[in-house]
This record gives sequence, C-alpha cells and structure tokens, in this order.
Amino acid sequence: AHLAWDFSAEQLDHLFQCFQASWVNASKKGRERLLELIRRLAEDDKEGMMAGKVLSLLWSLAHNEDCPPEIMDQALTAHVKILDYSCSQESEQLKMKWIMDCVEELRRNKWVLPALKLIKDISSVFPPPPAGGAQPRTATRHNVFRSEALTSVNTDC
Repeated sequence: AHLAWDFSAEQLDHLFQCFQASWVNASKKGRERLLELIRRLAEDDKEGMMAGKVLSLLWSLAHNEDCPPEIMDQALTAHVKILDYSCSQESEQLKMKWIMDCVEELRRNKWVLPALKLIKDISSVFPPPPAGGAQPRTATRHNVFRSEALTSVNTDC
C-alpha cells in the first residue's frame, strides 16, 4: 500500500483497473484481501488525496451484481470507516456527497437496502455538535449537515 504513494496518476488509475479486473474472478477470500488492501490505501492517506478514488472504487465493487452480501457489507463498512477517518478539509461535504449518491439510488428504486444502511452508517459518523459552551457557529454547521441529509432522504424518496 505504501508503494502506491509514489505512483503517477496514470499508474494509480492502472492499479485501480487491476483491482476491478481481479475482483471479477476472485474467490471470496481473494475479495476480502482486495478490500483490505484497498482500505489500507485510504487509511495511509494523511491528506485526503487518495480517499476519493478509494471510495469510488469501493462503491463500484459493492455494486457488482455477483458480489455476495457479506462482501458487499465489508466494502460498505470500509467505505464508512474511510469517511469517518478522512483527513480531508472537506470531510463533511464528502460524507454528504455519498449520502446524496445513496439518495439517488433510492430515487431510482435500486440498491435500496444497502443505500439506506449506508445513509444510516454515514450519518452516525458525523461529528456531534460541540458540548456546552462551544461556539454556536460550529454547532449550527453540524446541525445543518445532519438536517440536509435528513431532508434529502425525506423529500427525495
């Protein structure tokens, strides 16, 4: 996983294409190992640069039609874990982006149960509003993100 940090953009794209190609014929154990490696790529990302690519790859792999439910759950769990530990400056916006992608799945009446579960899991990793005497602006920002997520789910579905 550490070697990938020295890859060019083209090499990273190729690596991710190889992950997807390997996924197709991999055994259950092989898919679990691929998920672990993919997740580690994002965990080592201290600046949030690779997290977006890894999240997109996990989303794509979880949507694979021949993906067993337990492997899909592992991919989505890794997805939420990456969102939870993202060091990106826009981590809350990134969470909202994935919630909105789930809402889009619900609008199309596809992938309903996984989308609902992912919305619930992502919502649970938003930071809580600051306690007691914290700045009201910060508390309001946290409430706005949660409110946007809930409103999107309620009105769009």
